[in-house]
Amino acid sequence: MAGLQSPPSRLVSGIVVVHHPWGLEVLLDDQTAVTVDLRFIDDDPIIWGDGANWPAPGTRVSGRIQGTMPNGQVRLTLRLSDQV
Repeated sequence: MAGLQSPPSRLVSGIVVVHHPWGLEVLLDDQTAVTVDLRFIDDDPIIWGDGANWPAPGTRVSGRIQGTMPNGQVRLTLRLSDQV
């Protein structure tokens, strides 16, 4: 299960797969599919408030695992403030 492979606070990298109205889907290097809620795309609300400013599909990103939702969905943050 992806949640077991992705403990909270682990630094990871992957490729943005698609944009959704609620945020991004990212495929991590270990092939785990994760979601990034729009509030966790960037520290700047101007960036996450406009999908045109989000990393484009195909862009390599780095982030930190936030945890796993009860449904098994792994959550990721791309905010630099969460990566220090």
